[in-house]
Amino acid sequence: MQNGMKAASLKKSHCVLTGSIVSLRHRFHLHPGIAIVGYTSTRGTRLPLVKGLVQCCNSDRKTVAATGIVPIPVSMKSPLVKIILSTLIGFAVIALLIALYEIIVEKYPRRSVSHLNPQRVQHPSLHYLATDALKAFFGMPEIERDAVTDNLSENLISVDQWLVHLQRADYQILCIGELHEESTRRFLADAFFSNFSLDTLLIEASPEALRHLNKTVAAGHAYFPLLGADMTSILKKARAKNPKIEIHAIEDVDTKENNSSGQAVPRDQTMAQNFWRRYRPGLRHAVLIGSLHCMYQSGWFFGFIRDQSPEHFNPSLLNACILEEHQNGLLEAFVFFLDGIGLNMENIVVLDTTALHPLIYQWFSLLDQQILSQYQSVVVFRSGYEHRLPLEAKRGPE
Repeated sequence: MQNGMKAASLKKSHCVLTGSIVSLRHRFHLHPGIAIVGYTSTRGTRLPLVKGLVQCCNSDRKTVAATGIVPIPVSMKSPLVKIILSTLIGFAVIALLIALYEIIVEKYPRRSVSHLNPQRVQHPSLHYLATDALKAFFGMPEIERDAVTDNLSENLISVDQWLVHLQRADYQILCIGELHEESTRRFLADAFFSNFSLDTLLIEASPEALRHLNKTVAAGHAYFPLLGADMTSILKKARAKNPKIEIHAIEDVDTKENNSSGQAVPRDQTMAQNFWRRYRPGLRHAVLIGSLHCMYQSGWFFGFIRDQSPEHFNPSLLNACILEEHQNGLLEAFVFFLDGIGLNMENIVVLDTTALHPLIYQWFSLLDQQILSQYQSVVVFRSGYEHRLPLEAKRGPE
């Protein structure tokens, strides 16, 4: 009786499966010459689930006997197959196009489009420093105001005057600290490297990156980003001004060198060691590097340069920070103050950051702590907008 119940169950399953398979055949328009066969077994007896269809080939029968499952071949003319193939081909084409685009962008990068912000005050949270300083300045007696303006007039010079000073001072090592931005690189290319005589230029890059950069310049391409901003203009202008200049990478391929104790050497220390390998006494060297690396503080590149300077060399050193007016809110407030007292200049160089009037350090103490005290000179360039005098300067003290 139990065997009879199993046979009835199998017969019922056979009918259900047969109906389902026939429905699938009609739904997907399977070719009538393709068999859909399945087998099950009970007590060693194989029972067919689907009958009356075209026979499978012998190899498929062996697969069925071994696994109990037969793959369902589908005609290549089936709409389902066409949809699947079209989808796969579409994905493959899209993947190929994306890969080609990435290769082209990597080999021929495009200059990013930057829009000029015309706002005079772009760091409103720090603008109180400028207004408070202007209020204090105009609240002083005239003789004290004249002392402040006379001091600033003596210590704030143009970029052209600064370049003349650098040539006469004959610095052998200049650490030029920058923010890696397009505006900074353009200013350096046009105002500094186009007009300053150099023997050696070292840039914050690996030898491999420098090779790619040189190939790009040699091929006549006008753009190659290094640390996010174009470097081709600087190399072109520096070589045009100094045909015999040597340009080197200051980073190693692997900056994780080990010292004698097996400990990793800091990146800035490694770059300083690489600099001294390239240093030639009597020649003028410029290092173009991120502004933090040029600070006086120990642990940064310029600090290691001073600490590692061989006694018999005793070169003259200078560290300078190059900033656009709005790249730093503290600096923006200081320049706004200068405009307000009538010292309106296109580009400003603080020649000696230790020689300003004491009230400047008092009014702009944060600027002194973060920037002025960290560099011997600070260069502020202003571009892309009309320098308007603040309202306080127009109406004077109240």
